[in-house]
Amino acid sequence: MGKTVIVDRVISLGANCEATCNIRGYFKSERAFPFDWWTTPYNSLIALLNTRFEGLFDPHNLVVTSDMQTVRCNRFNILHHHDFLRDKEGKVLPDIGSQLPALRDKYRYLIERFYRECRTGRTLFVRNRTGYGTHLLPDSDDIFEEKIVSLHDLLAGTFPEATNYLLAANLGKKGRSENKNIIWDEITNYRDAEDYRISPRGWAELFDRNGFTLCSDRRPLTHSGAFMENDSNTELTVEEIMGRIKEEVACKKNERVASSAAEGRQRIQNSLFAPPVTEQENPVFTMLKKLQAVAANLPFYPFVHVFAKKLKTVIPRSQEVILIEDLCEYEDESFIMTAYRSILSRDPDDEGLDRFSTLLRNDQISKVEIIGRIRYSWEGRKGRVRVKGLFFRFAVAILLRAPIIGRILRKIASARVKK
Repeated sequence: MGKTVIVDRVISLGANCEATCNIRGYFKSERAFPFDWWTTPYNSLIALLNTRFEGLFDPHNLVVTSDMQTVRCNRFNILHHHDFLRDKEGKVLPDIGSQLPALRDKYRYLIERFYRECRTGRTLFVRNRTGYGTHLLPDSDDIFEEKIVSLHDLLAGTFPEATNYLLAANLGKKGRSENKNIIWDEITNYRDAEDYRISPRGWAELFDRNGFTLCSDRRPLTHSGAFMENDSNTELTVEEIMGRIKEEVACKKNERVASSAAEGRQRIQNSLFAPPVTEQENPVFTMLKKLQAVAANLPFYPFVHVFAKKLKTVIPRSQEVILIEDLCEYEDESFIMTAYRSILSRDPDDEGLDRFSTLLRNDQISKVEIIGRIRYSWEGRKGRVRVKGLFFRFAVAILLRAPIIGRILRKIASARVKK
């Protein structure tokens, strides 16, 4: 294993969602950035960085491919494969123009985050494969060593106050640059995934042997989940110890606690707004299985078995989970549209959109209250979607609006703040 390298964030630079999915799976981080779900050839990546994404989602540059499988941006020659709505057969809906305002809002936020967070600290950028494929315009996209060096120099010029690492994965080369923070490496394809992840085990080994870890813990994870110790047995000087302490303090400021929901299967939603969604086994279904196992040795088990078998057909086996933090990242109408689509799997009616938008803009209602009203509505209770972190926050928000209890709670909160 290589020397431990602690970073504040890990960001995919494409060329496709393979890198993003494995970054999220290994580092247990759900932080979203602009390149996560696009198909982005090398020359397209350079053009986007040089222009700071100017002209993104210009309707004159967007084309639905002839087979209706994806949307191509002719200006940058990238595929917005996961950004636009699809029908039941998986084909892109032809009316993409009506979806553009919300998409611009979403990516404006992600682009601002990209430039804001990468300005300081340590960032590991991951570039995977060439990115050239079907549906793209003809382009030479062979990535040679000098192109990766040019990409690193571009990142260094864009974020001069930060420490930038560039991991070039699966480009037919292994090694490290002598005077730049560039690593070339290849995954071993164990064929342990039949989807876009390709080989999670291979990616985990790649991150392990290069020693990268997020600042939430100094030691990198092995594929099995155990921590590996640093290879170095040399004695540290006082200056090195103080440097590591300062580095750890800086890391703690940027630490993001990954939710247990990220441990579930990551599903890429083919929808306009798609906060990360995972599926977990329904707790009621789990409890029913345990009761059935306990009753297996009892004399009346045949009757219990018949009853439990019928009950299982009624109770859903799995439950979709969304993090409330992911929903709250959106603003204004984009937030309301995202909440409706994620929880109710539909767009809001005009009346609901106008009402919630007006209340939100006038600070008459919080985002938590809007999510709570949607989730605990009659329609929301029928669904299988769980918004993790919502129940307690929504309950507090409702209590704070109560005439007497709310006044008491606000006074208690105010008193604690003064202390």
